[in-house]
Amino acid sequence: MDIATAQAFIANSSIQRYVNRIDADAQTALDEMSANASALSMLPSSFRTEYRRDATALERAWDEFNLQWMRIDRGQAQNGRAAMNAYSRYVLTLGILEQQNNRFGAYVRARAFVLLSTLSAAYLRHAKRIRKHMLRDVAFLNSLGRELQRARRELRGAEAQRAINAAISAVSLCIAVSTLGAGLAIAAGIMAVQTAVDAALGPSGPSLSGAAVNATGDLVGLPGAMRPGLARFGGATTGIISFSMDTDEVALAESNISTIRTMMEQYNRAAPGLQRMLTAAARDVTLAQGIYEGAVREARTQARNFRSHESQRRGLLRELSRLR
Repeated sequence: MDIATAQAFIANSSIQRYVNRIDADAQTALDEMSANASALSMLPSSFRTEYRRDATALERAWDEFNLQWMRIDRGQAQNGRAAMNAYSRYVLTLGILEQQNNRFGAYVRARAFVLLSTLSAAYLRHAKRIRKHMLRDVAFLNSLGRELQRARRELRGAEAQRAINAAISAVSLCIAVSTLGAGLAIAAGIMAVQTAVDAALGPSGPSLSGAAVNATGDLVGLPGAMRPGLARFGGATTGIISFSMDTDEVALAESNISTIRTMMEQYNRAAPGLQRMLTAAARDVTLAQGIYEGAVREARTQARNFRSHESQRRGLLRELSRLR
């Protein structure tokens, strides 16, 4: 096709409207990307980088198409091949960015990232408090355990041995759960909560619920895990307080048993407050997690409703092929 015919083709009002409509779509896509980007701070950097890269690819493809279109208009092109190739890349990159806008925009509109921040903040707030409390408890219980081991060596009466063994078992159970609470990894918790985003936005991987539960499960599970140990500790405290020592054992271990009884009563008095703190933390984190997961389900529904316009845009590509 000669250059005059090519110039007449691109000057056609219908073709101009076609191109103008696609250019308007490209600008809308770039504007939407910019608006979404400010709300994506909770995303792992790989997602943000990918999103920016897709926007940059569209801008470059758009510039190249405009250049090739201008070359035809100025009579500098021998045919429409370069413009056709540039337009094909333009349509492809526009479609990709529109899909990304739909993908990320659905989560922005559902406030999923805001709610993820709320979940993360709830987890961190409670994890710090529980960790501090449990670190003290572990030290206290280990000290109590040493006193009980000493008493078991010193007291030989059957009643005393039964009471002490029951107390040691209860203390060991409480230490195990307190150690779990003391080990709540705060930095790891942030990373783990962020895996919920990976699960929601990634092309594959664990379910959102699984990722979120992995992030907060230890904290949420503490009240239930602690309950049996506290109940056994209460019973063991009663046993330690009520057993009688033989006359020859009183002089040997009275001071030690008095210390044990004081420590066990002290821990027993604190137990209801500990359980209330753990229960409140679990309830708070579970509520935040449930609201976040609801937002993600809503976002997924929105994302599935995306409809590509690529097939309509391919119409101009067929027209450009006539300029070869």
